[in-house]
Amino acid sequence: MKNAKVLHWLSVGIVFLFLSCSSSGDSSADNDTFTATDTTTDTVTDKFTVTDTDTDTDTDTDTDTAKDTATVTDTVTASDTASDTDLGCIPNDGIVCCDNTTCGNDQWCQNGKCVGAWTDQKTGLMWQDPPETKLMGWQQAMDYCNNLSLDGHDDWRLPTISELRSLIRDCDKTVKGGECGVEDDCLSSDSCWDGYVCNGCGYLGGSGDGGYYLPAGLNKGHGDESLYFWSSLSVSGHSDYAWVVGFDRGNVYENSKGSHNNSRCVRSVSP
Repeated sequence: MKNAKVLHWLSVGIVFLFLSCSSSGDSSADNDTFTATDTTTDTVTDKFTVTDTDTDTDTDTDTDTAKDTATVTDTVTASDTASDTDLGCIPNDGIVCCDNTTCGNDQWCQNGKCVGAWTDQKTGLMWQDPPETKLMGWQQAMDYCNNLSLDGHDDWRLPTISELRSLIRDCDKTVKGGECGVEDDCLSSDSCWDGYVCNGCGYLGGSGDGGYYLPAGLNKGHGDESLYFWSSLSVSGHSDYAWVVGFDRGNVYENSKGSHNNSRCVRSVSP
């Protein structure tokens, strides 16, 4: 009986010890769970920090690139403007000049162009030099010369055919007084003009400016010099045609007054 009681209390003690151990194990499990949760939270926070860093880097890079591109564009524009300004003036271009120092001998700057006059010592005629660059019809050329004010003179006019021929050099057939019969007193294309002699000489075979059949020192001009120069005289019997001279060949010809040709004005110099 006594042994039975001992066994009974021994059993109760074992059960109590087992329950105590179980309770202690549960508490340890709870503590481990809290620790895992804290670790997870810390990891998530670190990831957000990395995302902020990427965003700042992208924004700064895009902004800097745009500013650099704008700066390069401004620099190129400034250089182009400076180059255009520094080109200066080209003497005798017939279009633009800055002052008298950019023009040739016996020329000056007038209304943005190099203009002047050349006097032929053989005839005493004063010629516009260089000639007008704008191509004109016959009547327009007549009006232009009649209204020209140059070198302090306003008595300029379109030359006669004999005066225009007096400028031809190096072509014996068409110089003034040569075989070609077209003169101020002979204006008929039927009886005065002969194609064999009035057609002039070889192309650009003269000793003048650029190979033209012109006096030395006279500017050939800056228009279309391959076209004729107007005279003031009409072809007899053909009032819609006028006599012209081509200085690239030294030829004398007739041309419709509706055509557009070169003009060089002249004036008589008082003795």
